[in-house]
Amino acid sequence: METIEPLFLTPKEVAELTGFKRNKNQAMRLAEMGIPFIPNAAGRPIVARAIFIGTMAAATAGKKPRSTWKSNVTK
Repeated sequence: METIEPLFLTPKEVAELTGFKRNKNQAMRLAEMGIPFIPNAAGRPIVARAIFIGTMAAATAGKKPRSTWKSNVTK
């Protein structure tokens, strides 16, 4: 059975993403990060999960994957 992701990031996810608990600070940080959001009536920034995932995918698109770490001991 598939689990369905919520349409919006949870308050806990937004706090973890931004590093802030206060709505105003979260909103400022989201704006700095270029993540679109809409404040709800209580002032909490609401982030659509699909937009967040799309924003993160766009930020990493075309970037060369990091090479794996190799020890100098084997050389």
